[in-house]
Amino acid sequence: MRWSFANPSCLVALLAFAALGVAGTTGAKEADPLDWPHWRGPNRDATSSATNLPATWDPRGGEGSHLLWKNEELGGRSTPIVMDGKLYTLVRHQPETKLEGEKVVCVDAATGDKLWEHAFNVYLSDVPDTRVGWSSVVGDPETGRVYAQGVCGYFCCLEGDTGRVVWERSLHEEYGLLSTYGGRTNFPLLYRDTVLTSAVVIGWGDSPQWSLLAKPAHRFLAFDKATGELRWLKGTRLIPHDTTYSTPALTNLNGVEALVFGSGDGQVWALQAATGLPIWNYPLSRRGLNVSPFVTPDGTVFTGHSEENMVGNTMGAVVAIDGNSDGQQKWKNYEVMAGKSSPLVLSSQRSGDRLYLIDDRAKLFVFDVQTGKRIAKKALGTVQRSSPIYADGKIFTCTNNGRWYTLEPTAGGVKVLHKMRIRKQSSNGSPIVAQGRLYVPMSEALYCIGTEESIAAAIQATNASSAPLTNRVRPTPETTAHLQVVPYDSLLDPGKSQKFTVRRFDAKGKTVDPAESGLATFRVRGPGSITSDGTYTAPQEARHEAVLITCKLGELEATARVRVVPPLPWKFDFEEAKKVPLTWIGGRVRYVIRQDDDGNQYLAKPTELPTRPGKPTTKLGTRSRMWMGSPNLSNYTMQADVQLKVGQPGGATSRDEVPEILSGESGASATLPSIGLINSRYTFALFGPSQEVRIYSWCTHDRRTQATKKMHLEPNQWYTLKLKVVPEPAKSLAHLYAKVWRRDEAEPAEWTLELVDEAPNLTGAPGLFGDAKVAEIYVDNIEVTPN
Repeated sequence: MRWSFANPSCLVALLAFAALGVAGTTGAKEADPLDWPHWRGPNRDATSSATNLPATWDPRGGEGSHLLWKNEELGGRSTPIVMDGKLYTLVRHQPETKLEGEKVVCVDAATGDKLWEHAFNVYLSDVPDTRVGWSSVVGDPETGRVYAQGVCGYFCCLEGDTGRVVWERSLHEEYGLLSTYGGRTNFPLLYRDTVLTSAVVIGWGDSPQWSLLAKPAHRFLAFDKATGELRWLKGTRLIPHDTTYSTPALTNLNGVEALVFGSGDGQVWALQAATGLPIWNYPLSRRGLNVSPFVTPDGTVFTGHSEENMVGNTMGAVVAIDGNSDGQQKWKNYEVMAGKSSPLVLSSQRSGDRLYLIDDRAKLFVFDVQTGKRIAKKALGTVQRSSPIYADGKIFTCTNNGRWYTLEPTAGGVKVLHKMRIRKQSSNGSPIVAQGRLYVPMSEALYCIGTEESIAAAIQATNASSAPLTNRVRPTPETTAHLQVVPYDSLLDPGKSQKFTVRRFDAKGKTVDPAESGLATFRVRGPGSITSDGTYTAPQEARHEAVLITCKLGELEATARVRVVPPLPWKFDFEEAKKVPLTWIGGRVRYVIRQDDDGNQYLAKPTELPTRPGKPTTKLGTRSRMWMGSPNLSNYTMQADVQLKVGQPGGATSRDEVPEILSGESGASATLPSIGLINSRYTFALFGPSQEVRIYSWCTHDRRTQATKKMHLEPNQWYTLKLKVVPEPAKSLAHLYAKVWRRDEAEPAEWTLELVDEAPNLTGAPGLFGDAKVAEIYVDNIEVTPN
């Protein structure tokens, strides 16, 4: 079938694609096709059916500018969304101050007037402040709720009308999400009754029975969109090259509702949207992929990258993949540096099917969809980050340095209808179109553009629309082929219970009615008991325990995982331990048990970590954080003994000797590692390279509340670190007290550092921070006690 926006059969297919993003329950609200509830648009294809949009506009305003409003508070790097007359976006909160964080802001889409905001802290992350607001909010037309993921791993569901928190998750403390200096953050995606997001995740469990989650992989987390309960957690190849932000295309491949995305392992993957099971994968690059693929209704996948190719010495490529096969390549063009901006596919009776792609250097390429033949190339600027959109016969786009273009597709490529420079601003977020208005996010402001005619046309089209969500019917499922035990991952106190349910799917990921597939049985591996209805109860006297719940139905099995963690106080001296506690998030693999000459056992963080079998070790992960329990813990003190080793020339590590060339203070400090305690999302660390001790919550922010003191740190010396956090929620304060002393000396009465945070973290899991790139770190005698 030749597909076109003018082809009624293709319009049905596009509406069906859009319908995958919501649950399809009886009585669901209608989705307005002229809203823009996802950063890629109502059909997640960067197109809108809006008409009468102005081709020109002027950011300075004035008569004839078509500028309806601008809001400087909404400036940033996020792409906004519009739903039910409201615009939502992510921006910096109180930027360049000691209170800075991140926030979701909701404004009236017609006027730009603020309706509410939801602010939250950036914590336990290396992201720079200039990269806050990387992700985008996603809206659920069915419920009116919105979902947002912050740069540090904070994930929340909010009521769209009020901003009230429905549920929230701390993805790094709970599951091991990796938040890095690059700031790359993925985008939430709604699929029926789930909301999904992805990241490089380093969780708990170091063997196949625990799904190898202690080893890093690009993984998807699928949550019940109503409750925040984790349905499933599935990933791609272990030890990925990069963190990435490729938003999945939600599509249908051979009758399977699928996610198609670029992974951190350099491959394009298709997974079942309901289960996370792999469909196919296509190796594209030696580094991670950031482009959000475009999938046409016939199943062709278009995407690109700007890193090293799998073969040869060239950089960059654009590729067409047959998504209905096992990932077979249709065509590929090398040396197209298409690594940031996502592609756009358009079809018309006049010019045929075209792929429009802007590379990292702001060069617009136009390719024939069927053959890959290049039709046109046009320089727009020098750097491109945002993605183009299409509406009213026009392509709207802006280069990273503020060069705006309105383009008209032509038989020979494109025609420039309007171009200008938005001065002293950069463009990272993409333009959107909703209800007859064009919204342009820039670094210093968000602009709303439109005319009376464009808005009137939108109102008329909305009133005439009849695409209710209630008429969607999924194909009749076949026999059960896959089980899913929910919740997949739980954290329980001793003596507490968790009810598990089993979800059943056929081979194509369609839900099977439990009444038609027999009775499932449950069993438990580890302490505790489980009833026939799936209610697990943890033992009253449990220590830090890991439990595997298995559900069996005929020959099919599925598992869920439970961590049983007792209330405070805790003490770990590692004398009887053979491995790091299994329940620690990011603990196994990155830390090992060692023994000294006197038989004393302790934790060591090596300078090299294992990867895949038969592969060399890596330094990835030698700088990391790990967590030991619930992110809801509060008002406690953490203490541990730590030792910094010293690096050798060439990167080796000595356990006992200090080389002569490093015996001077400046030389020694340059090769010492760093180690710290994490308490309530604050870190108290010894920084070997800078010879200082520091308390902080957001390490790369030079203004966010912190305290630092110079201290001569010696290698091979045991120190004791102590961090006490006293929250005062009534006054919105947190009091921090930290001290360090040599373990062979008495504890001093005075605190080394004291701090009051006026943007407090009131809860958080205990944990460790370690940077062992240059030398090993030792940890012993960890104690966590209530205040």
